[in-house]
Amino acid sequence: RSLGHKLEFSVSRFPFRWKRFSTNTVTTLKNSPDNIVPEPPPLDHSLELELLIRFISSSKNLVVLTGAGLSTESGLPDYRSPNGSYSKGHKPITYNQFIKDPLSRHRYWARSMTGFDWFRMASPNIGHQALAKLESEGYVKAIITQNVDNLHQLAGSKNVLELHGSLNDVVCTSCNWRKSRSEYQTELKTLNPEWISRNLISESITRSDGDADLGSNLNFFEFSFPGCDQCEGVLKPDIVFFGENIHPTVTKKSYDWVRNADSLLVVGTTLSTFSSYRLVREASLLHIPIAMINIGPTRADTLTNLKVEAVAGKSLSQI
Repeated sequence: RSLGHKLEFSVSRFPFRWKRFSTNTVTTLKNSPDNIVPEPPPLDHSLELELLIRFISSSKNLVVLTGAGLSTESGLPDYRSPNGSYSKGHKPITYNQFIKDPLSRHRYWARSMTGFDWFRMASPNIGHQALAKLESEGYVKAIITQNVDNLHQLAGSKNVLELHGSLNDVVCTSCNWRKSRSEYQTELKTLNPEWISRNLISESITRSDGDADLGSNLNFFEFSFPGCDQCEGVLKPDIVFFGENIHPTVTKKSYDWVRNADSLLVVGTTLSTFSSYRLVREASLLHIPIAMINIGPTRADTLTNLKVEAVAGKSLSQI
Protein backbone atom coordinates (compact mmCIF):
# COMPACT_ATOMS: atom_id res chain seq x y z
CA ARG A 1 0.00 0.00 0.00
CA SER A 2 1.34 3.38 -0.90
CA LEU A 3 0.07 6.86 -1.49
CA GLY A 4 2.04 6.72 -4.71
CA HIS A 5 -0.93 4.78 -6.04
CA LYS A 6 -3.57 7.48 -6.44
CA LEU A 7 -7.02 6.53 -5.25
CA GLU A 8 -10.01 8.46 -6.50
CA PHE A 9 -11.91 9.79 -3.55
CA SER A 10 -13.65 13.08 -2.73
CA VAL A 11 -12.85 14.36 0.75
CA SER A 12 -15.37 17.16 0.40
CA ARG A 13 -18.12 14.58 -0.16
CA PHE A 14 -17.18 11.86 2.28
CA PRO A 15 -19.89 9.29 1.55
CA PHE A 16 -20.44 7.74 4.95
CA ARG A 17 -19.35 7.37 8.54
CA TRP A 18 -17.34 4.21 9.12
CA LYS A 19 -16.58 3.16 12.67
CA ARG A 20 -15.59 -0.09 14.24
CA PHE A 21 -15.50 -0.32 18.01
CA SER A 22 -14.67 -3.16 20.35
CA THR A 23 -16.55 -3.94 23.54
CA ASN A 24 -13.40 -5.53 24.97
CA THR A 25 -11.65 -3.24 27.47
CA VAL A 26 -8.05 -3.86 28.47
CA THR A 27 -7.89 -3.90 32.26
CA THR A 28 -4.56 -5.57 33.00
CA LEU A 29 -1.08 -4.16 32.68
CA LYS A 30 1.75 -5.87 30.90
CA ASN A 31 4.34 -7.64 33.01
CA SER A 32 7.07 -5.33 31.73
CA PRO A 33 6.74 -1.71 32.94
CA ASP A 34 8.29 -0.59 29.66
CA ASN A 35 5.40 -1.98 27.65
CA ILE A 36 2.98 0.92 27.85
CA VAL A 37 1.28 0.73 24.48
CA PRO A 38 -2.35 -0.35 25.01
CA GLU A 39 -3.60 -3.47 23.29
CA PRO A 40 -5.78 -2.82 20.23
CA PRO A 41 -8.98 -4.83 19.79
CA PRO A 42 -8.44 -8.08 17.84
CA LEU A 43 -9.88 -6.86 14.54
CA ASP A 44 -8.81 -6.79 10.90
CA HIS A 45 -8.16 -3.14 10.08
CA SER A 46 -7.30 -3.59 6.40
CA LEU A 47 -10.52 -1.96 5.21
CA GLU A 48 -10.17 1.03 7.54
CA LEU A 49 -6.53 1.48 6.51
CA GLU A 50 -7.52 1.42 2.85
CA LEU A 51 -10.13 4.09 3.54
CA LEU A 52 -7.53 6.08 5.50
CA ILE A 53 -5.18 6.01 2.51
CA ARG A 54 -7.98 7.38 0.33
CA PHE A 55 -8.78 10.00 2.95
CA ILE A 56 -5.18 11.26 3.04
CA SER A 57 -4.41 10.99 -0.66
CA SER A 58 -7.51 12.99 -1.58
CA SER A 59 -6.76 15.84 0.80
CA LYS A 60 -5.14 19.06 -0.40
CA ASN A 61 -4.71 20.66 3.03
CA LEU A 62 -4.57 17.95 5.69
CA VAL A 63 -3.98 18.99 9.30
CA VAL A 64 -2.98 16.34 11.86
CA LEU A 65 -3.80 16.60 15.57
CA THR A 66 -1.66 14.28 17.71
CA GLY A 67 -1.64 13.23 21.35
CA ALA A 68 0.29 11.12 23.83
CA GLY A 69 -0.90 7.87 22.27
CA LEU A 70 1.48 8.50 19.38
CA SER A 71 4.52 8.73 21.68
CA THR A 72 3.82 5.60 23.72
CA GLU A 73 5.63 3.64 21.01
CA SER A 74 8.68 5.74 21.87
CA GLY A 75 8.44 4.57 25.49
CA LEU A 76 6.72 7.66 26.90
CA PRO A 77 3.64 6.93 29.04
CA ASP A 78 0.34 8.59 28.24
CA TYR A 79 -2.21 9.59 30.86
CA ARG A 80 -5.50 7.88 30.13
CA SER A 81 -4.88 4.48 28.52
CA PRO A 82 -5.14 1.30 30.62
CA ASN A 83 -1.34 1.35 30.94
CA GLY A 84 -1.10 5.13 31.41
CA SER A 85 -0.07 7.27 34.35
CA TYR A 86 -3.59 7.77 35.67
CA SER A 87 -4.01 4.00 35.88
CA LYS A 88 -0.96 3.93 38.17
CA GLY A 89 -2.29 6.58 40.52
CA HIS A 90 -0.44 9.55 39.05
CA LYS A 91 -1.94 12.98 39.71
CA PRO A 92 -0.09 15.65 37.71
CA ILE A 93 0.65 18.99 39.29
CA THR A 94 -1.70 21.85 38.51
CA TYR A 95 -0.73 25.40 37.61
CA ASN A 96 -2.11 26.81 40.87
CA GLN A 97 -0.21 24.26 42.93
CA PHE A 98 3.05 25.11 41.20
CA ILE A 99 2.60 28.87 41.50
CA LYS A 100 1.10 29.12 45.00
CA ASP A 101 2.55 26.18 46.96
CA PRO A 102 6.33 26.17 47.67
CA LEU A 103 6.33 22.48 48.64
CA SER A 104 4.68 21.55 45.34
CA ARG A 105 7.44 23.39 43.46
CA HIS A 106 10.19 21.60 45.39
CA ARG A 107 8.47 18.26 44.82
CA TYR A 108 7.91 19.00 41.13
CA TRP A 109 11.54 19.85 40.39
CA ALA A 110 12.84 16.86 42.36
CA ARG A 111 10.58 14.54 40.40
CA SER A 112 11.26 16.30 37.10
CA MET A 113 15.02 16.10 37.60
CA THR A 114 14.63 12.36 38.15
CA GLY A 115 12.45 11.77 35.08
CA PHE A 116 13.92 14.25 32.61
CA ASP A 117 17.05 12.29 31.61
CA TRP A 118 14.87 9.31 30.74
CA PHE A 119 12.35 11.55 28.97
CA ARG A 120 14.91 13.24 26.70
CA MET A 121 16.36 9.89 25.64
CA ALA A 122 13.16 9.07 23.75
CA SER A 123 13.45 8.88 19.96
CA PRO A 124 10.84 9.37 17.25
CA ASN A 125 9.01 6.18 16.37
CA ILE A 126 7.65 4.95 13.04
CA GLY A 127 4.52 7.05 13.51
CA HIS A 128 6.44 10.31 13.86
CA GLN A 129 8.61 9.32 10.90
CA ALA A 130 5.59 8.46 8.76
CA LEU A 131 3.98 11.86 9.41
CA ALA A 132 7.25 13.64 8.61
CA LYS A 133 7.45 11.71 5.34
CA LEU A 134 3.84 12.56 4.47
CA GLU A 135 4.65 16.22 5.11
CA SER A 136 7.74 16.12 2.90
CA GLU A 137 5.66 14.53 0.14
CA GLY A 138 3.03 17.26 0.38
CA TYR A 139 0.18 15.29 1.93
CA VAL A 140 0.36 16.76 5.45
CA LYS A 141 0.32 20.55 5.63
CA ALA A 142 0.61 21.00 9.41
CA ILE A 143 0.72 19.14 12.71
CA ILE A 144 -0.90 20.37 15.92
CA THR A 145 0.45 18.34 18.82
CA GLN A 146 -0.56 18.13 22.45
CA ASN A 147 2.76 16.45 23.19
CA VAL A 148 5.67 18.27 24.85
CA ASP A 149 8.38 15.83 23.76
CA ASN A 150 9.66 17.48 20.53
CA LEU A 151 9.55 14.12 18.73
CA HIS A 152 7.75 15.46 15.66
CA GLN A 153 10.56 17.94 15.06
CA LEU A 154 13.23 15.30 15.70
CA ALA A 155 11.54 13.11 13.10
CA GLY A 156 11.83 15.90 10.54
CA SER A 157 8.40 17.55 10.61
CA LYS A 158 8.67 21.27 9.91
CA ASN A 159 5.25 22.84 10.36
CA VAL A 160 4.45 21.89 13.97
CA LEU A 161 2.39 23.80 16.53
CA GLU A 162 2.95 22.72 20.14
CA LEU A 163 -0.45 23.27 21.72
CA HIS A 164 0.79 22.63 25.26
CA GLY A 165 4.34 23.90 24.94
CA SER A 166 7.62 21.99 25.11
CA LEU A 167 9.84 20.54 27.81
CA ASN A 168 12.87 21.81 25.90
CA ASP A 169 12.92 25.08 27.86
CA VAL A 170 12.17 26.64 31.23
CA VAL A 171 10.66 30.11 31.45
CA CYS A 172 10.49 32.73 34.21
CA THR A 173 6.99 33.33 35.52
CA SER A 174 7.88 36.98 36.23
CA CYS A 175 9.96 38.31 33.32
CA ASN A 176 9.56 35.54 30.68
CA TRP A 177 13.34 35.00 30.46
CA ARG A 178 14.11 31.47 29.36
CA LYS A 179 16.88 28.93 29.20
CA SER A 180 17.22 25.35 27.98
CA ARG A 181 15.81 22.58 30.16
CA SER A 182 19.03 20.59 29.60
CA GLU A 183 21.09 23.43 31.07
CA TYR A 184 18.68 23.66 33.99
CA GLN A 185 18.98 19.90 34.50
CA THR A 186 22.73 20.27 34.97
CA GLU A 187 22.16 23.03 37.53
CA LEU A 188 19.64 20.92 39.46
CA LYS A 189 22.11 18.04 39.72
CA THR A 190 24.96 20.35 40.70
CA LEU A 191 22.92 21.89 43.52
CA ASN A 192 21.67 18.58 44.96
CA PRO A 193 24.39 15.90 45.09
CA GLU A 194 23.68 14.92 48.71
CA TRP A 195 19.90 14.85 48.22
CA ILE A 196 20.34 12.69 45.14
CA SER A 197 22.71 10.21 46.81
CA ARG A 198 20.50 9.98 49.89
CA ASN A 199 17.09 9.69 48.22
CA LEU A 200 17.47 8.31 44.70
CA ILE A 201 18.65 4.85 45.64
CA SER A 202 16.09 2.62 43.98
CA GLU A 203 14.68 2.93 40.48
CA SER A 204 11.76 5.34 40.28
CA ILE A 205 8.55 4.82 38.35
CA THR A 206 8.37 7.02 35.29
CA ARG A 207 5.27 9.08 34.59
CA SER A 208 3.91 11.17 31.76
CA ASP A 209 5.64 14.38 30.65
CA GLY A 210 9.01 13.59 32.19
CA ASP A 211 7.68 13.12 35.72
CA ALA A 212 8.75 10.36 38.14
CA ASP A 213 7.16 8.86 41.23
CA LEU A 214 9.45 9.30 44.23
CA GLY A 215 6.88 8.47 46.88
CA SER A 216 5.63 10.85 49.56
CA ASN A 217 8.06 10.25 52.42
CA LEU A 218 10.98 12.35 51.19
CA ASN A 219 11.87 15.80 52.51
CA PHE A 220 11.36 17.72 49.29
CA PHE A 221 12.07 21.07 50.97
CA GLU A 222 15.70 19.96 51.11
CA PHE A 223 15.79 19.82 47.31
CA SER A 224 17.12 23.09 45.85
CA PHE A 225 16.28 24.62 42.50
CA PRO A 226 17.62 27.84 40.93
CA GLY A 227 15.54 30.90 40.18
CA CYS A 228 15.67 33.18 37.18
CA ASP A 229 19.15 34.44 36.24
CA GLN A 230 17.70 37.84 35.39
CA CYS A 231 15.22 38.64 38.16
CA GLU A 232 15.42 35.67 40.58
CA GLY A 233 11.79 34.85 39.80
CA VAL A 234 10.28 31.37 39.75
CA LEU A 235 11.15 29.22 36.74
CA LYS A 236 8.66 26.72 35.35
CA PRO A 237 8.88 24.33 32.41
CA ASP A 238 7.65 25.96 29.21
CA ILE A 239 4.57 23.76 29.09
CA VAL A 240 0.91 24.31 29.84
CA PHE A 241 0.15 22.79 33.23
CA PHE A 242 -3.28 21.40 34.02
CA GLY A 243 -5.47 24.39 34.86
CA GLU A 244 -3.25 26.83 32.96
CA ASN A 245 -4.45 28.78 29.94
CA ILE A 246 -2.93 28.28 26.51
CA HIS A 247 -1.38 31.46 25.13
CA PRO A 248 -3.93 33.30 22.96
CA THR A 249 -1.59 33.35 19.94
CA VAL A 250 -1.28 29.57 20.06
CA THR A 251 -5.05 29.17 20.38
CA LYS A 252 -5.66 31.47 17.42
CA LYS A 253 -3.09 29.71 15.25
CA SER A 254 -4.57 26.28 16.03
CA TYR A 255 -8.05 27.47 15.08
CA ASP A 256 -6.71 29.11 11.90
CA TRP A 257 -4.99 25.91 10.82
CA VAL A 258 -8.10 23.81 11.41
CA ARG A 259 -10.42 26.30 9.72
CA ASN A 260 -8.19 26.39 6.63
CA ALA A 261 -7.94 22.60 6.44
CA ASP A 262 -9.95 20.46 4.06
CA SER A 263 -9.56 17.41 6.31
CA LEU A 264 -8.41 16.61 9.85
CA LEU A 265 -6.58 13.48 11.02
CA VAL A 266 -6.60 12.84 14.79
CA VAL A 267 -3.90 10.48 16.08
CA GLY A 268 -3.36 8.96 19.52
CA THR A 269 -5.60 11.05 21.75
CA THR A 270 -8.84 10.65 23.68
CA LEU A 271 -9.41 14.41 23.27
CA SER A 272 -10.23 14.64 26.98
CA THR A 273 -8.69 18.09 27.26
CA PHE A 274 -10.97 20.82 25.94
CA SER A 275 -8.07 22.55 24.15
CA SER A 276 -7.87 19.65 21.70
CA TYR A 277 -11.52 18.59 21.63
CA ARG A 278 -12.67 22.07 20.62
CA LEU A 279 -10.52 21.90 17.48
CA VAL A 280 -12.23 18.68 16.39
CA ARG A 281 -15.60 20.15 17.25
CA GLU A 282 -14.75 23.21 15.14
CA ALA A 283 -13.83 21.01 12.18
CA SER A 284 -17.11 19.14 12.55
CA LEU A 285 -19.13 22.38 12.67
CA LEU A 286 -17.40 23.46 9.44
CA HIS A 287 -18.17 20.07 7.83
CA ILE A 288 -14.47 19.25 7.52
CA PRO A 289 -14.06 15.45 7.25
CA ILE A 290 -12.39 13.88 10.27
CA ALA A 291 -10.45 10.61 10.48
CA MET A 292 -9.02 9.16 13.66
CA ILE A 293 -6.45 6.58 14.76
CA ASN A 294 -6.85 5.72 18.44
CA ILE A 295 -7.31 2.71 20.67
CA GLY A 296 -10.42 3.00 22.80
CA PRO A 297 -13.23 5.55 22.98
CA THR A 298 -12.64 9.27 22.58
CA ARG A 299 -14.61 12.40 23.34
CA ALA A 300 -15.25 12.97 19.63
CA ASP A 301 -16.21 9.52 18.36
CA THR A 302 -19.59 10.80 17.21
CA LEU A 303 -17.91 13.53 15.15
CA THR A 304 -15.56 11.35 13.11
CA ASN A 305 -16.12 10.01 9.60
CA LEU A 306 -13.56 7.24 9.91
CA LYS A 307 -11.94 5.58 12.92
CA VAL A 308 -9.09 3.09 12.95
CA GLU A 309 -8.82 1.52 16.39
CA ALA A 310 -5.24 0.34 16.16
CA VAL A 311 -1.71 1.26 17.30
CA ALA A 312 -0.95 4.68 15.83
CA GLY A 313 2.62 4.23 14.63
CA LYS A 314 2.06 0.83 13.08
CA SER A 315 -1.01 2.14 11.26
CA LEU A 316 0.73 5.25 9.93
CA SER A 317 3.72 3.23 8.77
CA GLN A 318 1.44 1.24 6.45
CA ILE A 319 0.33 4.33 4.58
